[in-house]
Amino acid sequence: AAIHRLRNLVSKYPPSPACGGGVRAADGGGINNPACGGGVGAADGGGPSSPLPPGERVVAQRPGEGPAQSSPAPPGEVSAQPTEGVRPFRDPQDIYTLFTDKPGQQYDVKDILACIVDARADRLGGAGFQSANDAEAESAKPRITETLAPDLDEYKPDYGASIVCAYASIAARPVGILANQGKLTQQATPGGKAGPSTSTNMPRVIYEQAADKAARFIMDCNQRKIPLVFFHDTTGFMVGRDSEQAGIIRSGAKMVNAVSNSVVPKIVVIMGGSYGAGNYAMCGRAFDQFLSFAWPGAKCSVMGASQATGVLAMIEERSRQRKGEEIDAATRDQILGAVRASYNEQQDIRHAASRGWIDRIIEPHNTREELAAALDATRGWDYSREFRTGVLQT
Repeated sequence: AAIHRLRNLVSKYPPSPACGGGVRAADGGGINNPACGGGVGAADGGGPSSPLPPGERVVAQRPGEGPAQSSPAPPGEVSAQPTEGVRPFRDPQDIYTLFTDKPGQQYDVKDILACIVDARADRLGGAGFQSANDAEAESAKPRITETLAPDLDEYKPDYGASIVCAYASIAARPVGILANQGKLTQQATPGGKAGPSTSTNMPRVIYEQAADKAARFIMDCNQRKIPLVFFHDTTGFMVGRDSEQAGIIRSGAKMVNAVSNSVVPKIVVIMGGSYGAGNYAMCGRAFDQFLSFAWPGAKCSVMGASQATGVLAMIEERSRQRKGEEIDAATRDQILGAVRASYNEQQDIRHAASRGWIDRIIEPHNTREELAAALDATRGWDYSREFRTGVLQT
C-alpha cells in the first residue's frame, strides 16, 4: 500500500526536461517528456503508477481516497461504520436499463457497480493562490464543495482498462472488485522511435495488460486481507499473433496464479457470459469460491454457442463419415441444429445451478443485498494463512 501511494505521489510530478532530450540524443527517437517518465507515460504505457485522474495531465489534483483503500476494516472483522443509511450512488433498479447482454451492444460496468457499491462524499476544492493584497488573498482561498460519487477507488484506471479493478465498500464492508468491462477501451502500446500508439480493446475480452493489472491487484488485496468480488461478463482471453507476442499467456498465468493462491474470501457474480479461460481467471468454480451468484440470463460454458456448435458438429460429421454415412446439406443442417439446441441448454445458468455449480441465482437489483449478506458470512475467516504465489512468470 505504501509503494502504491508513493507511485501515486511520484506520478504527479513532471519528469526532468533532460529526460526526453537525453533519450533523443541517445537513440534518435522522437519522445516527449511526459511519455519519457511523467504521470501520463507511467499510467498509460508502462503502468507502474496508479491512478492518473482526469485533469492530472494539466494539474495534479485528486479527491480524497475512499474508505476501502484508506482505512480497511481489520482482518476477519466487519467495518465498524454503521450500515444504517448507507446507500448506493445509483438506484439498483437502474441495472435493468444499464446492462445488456445483446451481441454488438455495449455498457460501462462502472455504471453497474455504482448501483451496487456505497456512495461517498468527495471533497473538491480549488488550488488557491497567495496575494499581497488581503482582499485578493481572501477571494483566492480554496472553495471546498462536496459531491456524491460511487465509493470506487479504481486501481490503474488508464492501464489494462478491459478489466476494472477497484477498492470499494458494500454496506460499509471493504472489498476489492474485479469486473469485466462491457465497452470498447483504449490500450497504449510501445512504439519504439515512432513513439507510443494506442489500440482499441474489444468489450468483454481480457487483454494482456488487464490480466497483468488484475494479478497485481489480487496480490495487493491478499496482502491487505480484503475480500475479492468478481463480476463476470467475459468471452475469454484475447487470441492472435499480436496478443501472443505481447505475452497474453504470461500475463494470464500471473492472474490465474494469484487467484488460485488467494487466501481471502472470493465471491463471484456472473452477470452475462462467462466463457473459457476467462471463467477460470475470474475465479471459476475450481478456484475455491466462497459463494457464487448469477443473474437469471447468465451463461457459462467452455466457449460460446456459435463456436462450440461448429466444432461439435464437425466432430459428429466425421464420426458418421467413418461409419460410411453420407452427409448431405440437409443432414448437416440437422446436425448443426441438434448440437446448437443441446449446447444452448447446457450453457444456460439454470443448468449449472441444478448441478450445484452455482450457489444461487439472484435478481440483479438485489445484488448489493446478496453481497452484503455474503460478506457478513465471512466473519471468522482465517486470515492467518500466508499468501504464497511461488515463482511468477516475468
